[in-house]
Amino acid sequence: QWMLASVYVLLFLLNLKDKPALVARRGFTVLAGTFFLFSAFLLAYHEVVSAQMELLISYQRPGLRRWGESFISTFFFQTHPFVTIFAIVSAFVAFRRKDIRWLVTAWLVLLVLVMRIERSRYMVPLFPMLAITAAYGLNAFIAAIIGGIGNIPGAMIGGLLLGLFSSLASGYISSTWQQAIVFGLLILILMVRPTGILGERVADKV
Repeated sequence: QWMLASVYVLLFLLNLKDKPALVARRGFTVLAGTFFLFSAFLLAYHEVVSAQMELLISYQRPGLRRWGESFISTFFFQTHPFVTIFAIVSAFVAFRRKDIRWLVTAWLVLLVLVMRIERSRYMVPLFPMLAITAAYGLNAFIAAIIGGIGNIPGAMIGGLLLGLFSSLASGYISSTWQQAIVFGLLILILMVRPTGILGERVADKV
C-alpha cells in the first residue's frame, strides 16, 4: 500500500511547477486532513486495532519472516482502502484536465509490471478498482436522474434517497436485492416524474 501511495508524490511534483505556493499549501492541507482522519479512525476503533495488534503479535508474527513481510507493513495493510479512494479521486481529477498528467494513472500498473510488485495483495486494490469506479459512477448517475439532471439540490436529494433505500434494502431485505430495489426506485420515480424530483420540463423545439 505504501508503494501505491507513491502516485501522490508523482502528482505533487507534476503540479508543483505551475503554482508552487498553492500546490504546497494544498498538499499540506491534504496531509493534515489525512492524518486527522486516520487519527480519528484509530481512536474510534481502538478496541479493534488493539485486538488486531494482539493477533499479529501472538499468531501471525512468527510467519512474517517466511512470508517476506515486516510487522509494521502487515499492520498498516488495513489503510489500503484510504489509499485506493484517494487514488481514484486523483486519477479522476487528472483525467478531467485532459493533459499529459493523466498518464499518472498508469503509474499504478507500472508498479506491478515494471517494478515487480508481484504479491497479490497489491493487485487486489488495483484492477478491481476499475469495476468499483464504474459501480460508483453508475450510482451517482442514478442519483442525478432521480433528483433531476442539471439540478444540484435535486442531485443531493437523489443521493440521499439512493443511500437510504440501499441501506434499508440491505438491512431489512437482502444485500442481494439491493441494486434491484435501487433500479426499481429509479423506474418508479421516472414513471411519476420523468424529469426527476426537482427537474424542470424542457419545451420541445419545433
